[in-house]
Amino acid sequence: MKTHSQRLKIWETVSGCLLYTLHAHNAPLTCLAIDEKANMLYSSCEEGIVCWWQLSNGELVRSTEDPFGYAVELAMTKENLLGLGADRQLSVWNRESGQLITRMALETNLAESPLLERRFIVSLSDQIVVTAQGNMVSFWDLGYKALIKEVAIGAIDGLSAAPDRSVFVISANNIYKISVPVVRLK
Repeated sequence: MKTHSQRLKIWETVSGCLLYTLHAHNAPLTCLAIDEKANMLYSSCEEGIVCWWQLSNGELVRSTEDPFGYAVELAMTKENLLGLGADRQLSVWNRESGQLITRMALETNLAESPLLERRFIVSLSDQIVVTAQGNMVSFWDLGYKALIKEVAIGAIDGLSAAPDRSVFVISANNIYKISVPVVRLK
């Protein structure tokens, strides 16, 4: 998702009435994630601000900023909000409290990894997260706070979860299915 707007409009689907206009971002929005059970909306913008919104009343619950000011792609596990920045840094926040739990980063040279590269993040479970940026697909174990494996494919155009602990990766005119690697950590 990429828009030039800095605000969100929440509409009631049955009547078509505008319920709320949410203002908190100072730059165009880049990503949304919705927690239907908690009735929460998470949004991010080009400046790296991530906002928690209560959908029942349109209230801004909290916001946090990426310290580097990069746009953040969002995903969720049952308990955590996940953010992937242009610097290939994976941030993990507790969805309820907003507390930053950890940040994990890959060694990267931003001169070689342009800030405008497309990035993707998918949660396969509470423990396993997959990210993709540039030509690399990365598998993360949140429990061990570790990178499990990286796979080089080519320019990545899309990433989505498959039902059997694997992901589909779209690159050019190809679709690759990559399974979560089995790793024995001691």
